[in-house]
Amino acid sequence: MNLKSISDSELLVATKQLASEEKRIGIQVLHHLREIDARKLFASLGFSSLFIYCTAELGYSEGGAYRRIAAMKLLREVPEYESKLQGGVVSVATLSQVQSFLVQEKRQLGKTYSQAEKLELLAKVEGKSSQQTERVLAEISPQSARVEKERVINGEETEIRFTASRELMEKIGRLKNLLGHKPEAQSYAGLIEELVNLGIKKLDPLQKSKKPEDGKSAAEVLSPPVEIAGIPKDESPGMSVRTSEEQNGEKAGRFKRYVPAAIAQAVWRRDGGRCAFVDQKSERRCESRHALQMEHVLPFAKGGVSSFENLKLLCSSHNQYAAIQAYGLSKMQSYWAK
Repeated sequence: MNLKSISDSELLVATKQLASEEKRIGIQVLHHLREIDARKLFASLGFSSLFIYCTAELGYSEGGAYRRIAAMKLLREVPEYESKLQGGVVSVATLSQVQSFLVQEKRQLGKTYSQAEKLELLAKVEGKSSQQTERVLAEISPQSARVEKERVINGEETEIRFTASRELMEKIGRLKNLLGHKPEAQSYAGLIEELVNLGIKKLDPLQKSKKPEDGKSAAEVLSPPVEIAGIPKDESPGMSVRTSEEQNGEKAGRFKRYVPAAIAQAVWRRDGGRCAFVDQKSERRCESRHALQMEHVLPFAKGGVSSFENLKLLCSSHNQYAAIQAYGLSKMQSYWAK
């Protein structure tokens, strides 16, 4: 259509119709993202999160992906507000701000809002712009209204902004004094790098010794067992692991959810400390380092053992996706809802 050939009134009417259609489609996108998230379908394509799927596969900017996912999560919790979104009373950006605020309230202050309180909070930001919404939230809880931000400066540097409490600043000052012999740790960037290096050295299995100590027997090397992060304490299909003694029938009762240190470290080294999921169609490997868990190739509940060959590293999303493939979506959703 040649827009220059239509009248002013026709142009205005057509634009309003397009805006309405755009809003309708936008809400449908939120519904689709919610279902994709529930089924973990982003994981089937090799992505470790819905956010990465939205940016890499759907082409949204990081900000656009974040706003849509946050709004989707809030609507999932408070479906009553979908009509407000449809009517233009609130926007996706506003819902995203409120969701971020609620997350910060719980994370920083341990405060959880009831359904009624969420509805009351949303009512306070109806019809308000993003800036006005920010002011409303800041009046309610100044600390939680402050959002941490990352801004890429160039290919090598990123600016990180966050608000530190007085207590945290006192701890930072104390730590700087303890590291006074290291001039590079006196800047905030240098201090964070020093702490990150210490954390990786202590927590990353790839940084630990790759060889058992001399003089130790195989049994001593395999014990005591080490619990693996991300494996729940209760029964979990496809994620439970057993010690070598339990596999040999030397212990009775429920199996424990950990693997011996030697096996755990060997699996970490083999998989490079990254998620080992590979999408067979695109050959895309996840390689996420976030929230890694041990998973049975042949599920434990189907007879799989906790051997080096039958264990692999998966991020939490791909571990959940593997469970869905093995046991079905309805069963796993009922399990996760507990």
